[in-house]
Amino acid sequence: MIRKSAPNPNSASTRRKIDQLHTCVRYCEDEFRCRRTMQLEFFGETFARGKCNKTCDNCRAGKEPDRKDMTSVAKSILELLTQVSNQRKGRGTTMVQLSELYRGSKSQSATKFLNTSRLKGYGGGSKFKKYEIDRITHAMIFERLLVETSVEGRGGYSSDYVSFSENASDLLNGSRKFFVEFPKPGAPLKKTEGNGKATSKKKKEAKSSTLKDKRKRSTKGPSTDSMDVDNGLQFTENGLESDSEDDITAGPSSARSTRPDSKPVLPYENTKALVDKIKALTVIWAQEEQQMGNNVFCKFLTRSSGTFVVFH
Repeated sequence: MIRKSAPNPNSASTRRKIDQLHTCVRYCEDEFRCRRTMQLEFFGETFARGKCNKTCDNCRAGKEPDRKDMTSVAKSILELLTQVSNQRKGRGTTMVQLSELYRGSKSQSATKFLNTSRLKGYGGGSKFKKYEIDRITHAMIFERLLVETSVEGRGGYSSDYVSFSENASDLLNGSRKFFVEFPKPGAPLKKTEGNGKATSKKKKEAKSSTLKDKRKRSTKGPSTDSMDVDNGLQFTENGLESDSEDDITAGPSSARSTRPDSKPVLPYENTKALVDKIKALTVIWAQEEQQMGNNVFCKFLTRSSGTFVVFH
């Protein structure tokens, strides 16, 4: 979009705008540096990370970067791009296609028009995970080793094709190094009480036990002590007058609370009409779920404090 709107796509002004865009992307993808330090550096100020006091996400996470020399990897990717471009004979290569070829993908979208057996560097990055390749290729764009250019096709759709940028030749002739920061392996996990593994195991066992108890209650029906519904509705059956619908139509006395200080919000006739409408809508909803193959049932429970609809 920056290049399309510029009178001269190769002007210094356009280059500066693209650099600012890359600065924004680097800020978003950086997992290590203090956010406040990066923000103030953009405006030419200096901010010591220690003053942040863990008020940004990166300082709270406490990840440490593992800065690795990826010069040989970047060279392999650039050489692979040269060979892919030669075989494609003018057809552009996207960053996704280049990354997939470096990882050794056999998908048709990546290998179309290519003889992979003659591609030097094809599958050279098979040891890397996808997010690691993405981190490397993004850094190559930031360091101006690669550049993405939007090209409009015959159907009016645009594709971003990758090509060499101004610093690629310096890397290939050995006068430039290329480094990428990765999360340091074996980063300490958050502190837990006692043995972390044991605590985690206990939590899993407790969760599994809770789920088993809920399944038993849902298959055997409500117990004499309490009812626990998966949606979080819990109440004891003390004072539960009936689980039939007769109490709903028995008159105001059954629906009135036994607490002396409570007052009805609506007249009984209006309350009954509202309850009937809610019940009808509930039944329709449950039937629709059952028609779609979902094991759903509802039950109306009436107690002194009102009527409850239980779903499972």
